[in-house]
Amino acid sequence: MTDMKKRSAYRSFLSYIDLSREYYAAYGYTQPYKWRSHASVPFTKLDKPLSQCRVGLMTTTDLEENNIPTVVIGSARDIVEECGVPRFLFTDFPLGNPCGKPWDKEMQRDILEMALDLLQGAWQPRTTVQAPFVWSEDATWRTAFMHVSEKKREELKKAGEARRTAQAEARAKCKQKE
Repeated sequence: MTDMKKRSAYRSFLSYIDLSREYYAAYGYTQPYKWRSHASVPFTKLDKPLSQCRVGLMTTTDLEENNIPTVVIGSARDIVEECGVPRFLFTDFPLGNPCGKPWDKEMQRDILEMALDLLQGAWQPRTTVQAPFVWSEDATWRTAFMHVSEKKREELKKAGEARRTAQAEARAKCKQKE
């Protein structure tokens, strides 16, 4: 694994559900988004050693239901666990960077290796493993990411109103064409 300092097994993570709800409320949406939630998650064990398997990078419950094992690498732990997946490698990084820092090939390789180990070693559905890497020594990204300040709240509200107006105009044009 990379020489980068690794976090001990502390289990704190950002609540992207809460951050997203706050962000979209500031944008002017009145109903909070509802994430899909599965009480039961399909799970398929590998039927041969990983070295004899073909691996693809995608995920869907349809694959597991058809006896094709999957693993998800992601950063929004609360959302992924709420939705329910068979195997989840959690990386405590900003959204959009689940496989590691850009251009850090060693970290990315290590994360992919961990995901493949999880694919092979998980024994039950909803197995979550937390990668030991940190995004930065300074954790300010956690408080700044998706932060909605009062100034930003006003900007988002105006942008949301403009977007909804444009959408309503587009719908009206489509109805006129019918």
